[in-house]
Amino acid sequence: MKKEYKIKAQEFSNNDFVDNTNEWYYIEPSTTQFENIFPRMINLTPSKTTFNVCDAGFGLGTMMYNFYIESKKFEDKTFNFFGVEKYKEYVDFFNKNLKGYWDNNIDLYVDDIMNHNYGKYDIVYCYAPFKNENKLSKNCWWVKTKRNIDWICMVWNGVLFFYKKNT
Repeated sequence: MKKEYKIKAQEFSNNDFVDNTNEWYYIEPSTTQFENIFPRMINLTPSKTTFNVCDAGFGLGTMMYNFYIESKKFEDKTFNFFGVEKYKEYVDFFNKNLKGYWDNNIDLYVDDIMNHNYGKYDIVYCYAPFKNENKLSKNCWWVKTKRNIDWICMVWNGVLFFYKKNT
């Protein structure tokens, strides 16, 4: 099913790698590069039974779908998935071609990741949305301090994971 999802996502083609605001427009993540990260994060709080997981800069949800599949290994836990994406063409393509793979377990918001309120999430995943290092570090600082939530920030190969400490 993961392979089928990825193949369907590849039907969306866009050659604009970096847009005029110096943001990465779309990057196809390598899911094998991040396999088993999601279960390791869930195991940080073994007594927690419900997790709200958000992908900031959802794109087509390729990486988040990998997390969704990995969440099925945890039969004693409930996962709610959310995405934030500001480019309407991605949201439209996702809603038309990919949403059906999620068994109605995804809520997608059309919003700029810098404007979104992350207070209800336990884990926020973000694939380095900015080419510019100053914007990237501002984004990391902004998510960590938004709504005075105490986040643990983990970084793997350009991917930022924010995990709420008080969960």
